[in-house]
Amino acid sequence: MLSANPFAAVGASLPAGFLQWFLIVMVLAVVVGTLFDVVHAPRPMSEEELREGFRDLVRRLYAADFTNWRRGKARRMRHAEL
Repeated sequence: MLSANPFAAVGASLPAGFLQWFLIVMVLAVVVGTLFDVVHAPRPMSEEELREGFRDLVRRLYAADFTNWRRGKARRMRHAEL
């Protein structure tokens, strides 16, 4: 299983510097994202505000009209593929 590299064919078809550039960009993205997470201070919320906000989100996501909209969208996408 580990003897074959499935990405070797992709690496051969891309320019030589592309994968190095891509790796550098991804490392920078991880570093910037980590620094943002460390520095960012969200607005203070009490435990009750957080709980009520989560309950409100769940109510809206699972409301009948929104659920029907999502199901209809999924059906349309499924029928468009056929």
